[in-house]
Amino acid sequence: MNRPENASSAVEALLCEVRVALRRLAEAAEPTTIDLGPLPLSPAEFTALERALGEGEVTARLDALGTTSVRETAVPGVWWVTHDGCAGRVAGPQLEVARWPALLETPAETLRSGLASLDALLDASQERPTPMN
Repeated sequence: MNRPENASSAVEALLCEVRVALRRLAEAAEPTTIDLGPLPLSPAEFTALERALGEGEVTARLDALGTTSVRETAVPGVWWVTHDGCAGRVAGPQLEVARWPALLETPAETLRSGLASLDALLDASQERPTPMN
């Protein structure tokens, strides 16, 4: 993480908001999403925020109804999330303060569906007669 040089008050305010969200995550396990899209950040301020948060080691790309990019920052628990819609329009970006991005967590109903599929696969393989030699 890099200390912001001559950061605007908007960047300082966002970093303070991230700090509050990270404290809430650490103390109460409560994630926070900060939508940067509607904020009046100049390109220079956005770049200053990116530089201040730094770059982490984890990136992920999801392809569903457009492309979503998830990038870890140098601050553990703080993630950049950017959605590119089907028409190529960027929706976001967002800062997600969480142990892991919500988009990467498997929903409970999907887990149950996966378990049912695996059960069916294993049940079918056990019902097949084995060749006799």
